[in-house]
Amino acid sequence: MRYAALKLACNLLCLVVFIALLPYKASAATSSDLDLARSMVQANDLDGAARAYEAHLETAHADRQSLLEHGRVEAWRGNHARAMELLERYKKDFGVDRNSRQDQARLLAWAGWTDDSMAMLSGLLQESPADFNARFSKGIALRNAHQPGEALALAEELRREKPSKDTEDLYLAAWVPVRSHVTASSRFYTDADDINHLHAELFGAYFLAPATSLGVRLEYDRLTAEIGSGLENIDGSEDEIHQRLALELAHRFAPWIGARFSLGASETDENDVFPTCQLNIDLNPADGLDLRLSRRYGYYLISPRAISLDIRHSHYQLDLNWRPNLRYTIVAQSAYDDFSDDNTRWSAILAPRRAILRGQHFNLDLGVRGWLFGFDRDLNNGYYDPDEYESYMATAFSHWNLSRDDGIGLTVAAGVLRDNSMSGFELGWEATLNGVFGIYRDWQLTTAVSAMENQRQGADFAAQSATLTLTRRF
Repeated sequence: MRYAALKLACNLLCLVVFIALLPYKASAATSSDLDLARSMVQANDLDGAARAYEAHLETAHADRQSLLEHGRVEAWRGNHARAMELLERYKKDFGVDRNSRQDQARLLAWAGWTDDSMAMLSGLLQESPADFNARFSKGIALRNAHQPGEALALAEELRREKPSKDTEDLYLAAWVPVRSHVTASSRFYTDADDINHLHAELFGAYFLAPATSLGVRLEYDRLTAEIGSGLENIDGSEDEIHQRLALELAHRFAPWIGARFSLGASETDENDVFPTCQLNIDLNPADGLDLRLSRRYGYYLISPRAISLDIRHSHYQLDLNWRPNLRYTIVAQSAYDDFSDDNTRWSAILAPRRAILRGQHFNLDLGVRGWLFGFDRDLNNGYYDPDEYESYMATAFSHWNLSRDDGIGLTVAAGVLRDNSMSGFELGWEATLNGVFGIYRDWQLTTAVSAMENQRQGADFAAQSATLTLTRRF
């Protein structure tokens, strides 16, 4: 059954890639490719326009205007790497001029390379302080450079000055992240060990300023396990309840550093109330490099037995997201847990990926992922604690842009894994389908379903989960 499911996951991944590639097959070049490309831009068919511009580029000597138009179309549809290649060709053939500087500054702002973008925009605005296009690009750069107050102020100014869809979109992109909101979410998880975990959460955030918010979070967890499984409550019952109330403060101190601190209290059916805390520090020291340092303390919510044994853990984590250029992303994570039952856990993940397709309606990244973790001791306290676990998988990240406000994503991973109890590697896979509806609207709905199959301690293991989140912005 596990091998059939793995084959199905691989076939699904191949089908996604095949369907995605169909629209990108090069069309036969004709003398009217440039006219066709321009008409497709007017019809908002950016993928078709990009193909027509490519055909024109292959069969004719590109002039200044067509190269700029081609690069803009690629940037509009999110193909930033190809847009940069076209700009570099433009500068090689025709030199650097104000048009190429304008387009490059906006492209870098869209791509999140805001230091370079702001440096170019500074020069452009010194030459022409009232230049609307340069000021618009600066609004994009400020938003992506974690300067919410400045981004919102400039977006409001541009919207008043020239009302249009573009200025409205820029305003929404700057405003939505700093809107006060209430979010209700629920997640249900079940696995082959007969663990069922229902998590419900209510969170409200009020923004005192664009860079500062106060929040209140209420969490409820109900975990159940089959009696006799060894994962049930130590009093012999099948379930355990956990509740937590916390206050949160978030603040962006500067474009390169922000923090979120949470202080609360947890209680369970079996144990007294005790304090919990969490601290996240976000660092953005350079273009393409994002770091997060995290520390939290609380119950290890993995099974009724673990909770009823009053097992708590201090969790330390470092996340790195590095984009060395416009095509590649490298994600890395290291973590360490110190448990109240004198156990410890270490974990390391490395996951590089490459942008394969960027289009108006579909994006695809392919990559690999290595994941290692292990525990210091093998205990019987209601959680999986191998001495060593290894997982090596190929990964695919796909996303369909349904509209400005709505999108659907599918993530698939398949490969091999083993723990210290297994004689060799076994096959495993996992997949997640998610949807976001209402990104810029007052109401936003987020959904996700996940499934996985692998082996633990030589036995088949499967798990499924479903998540539903509803946000109301004010």
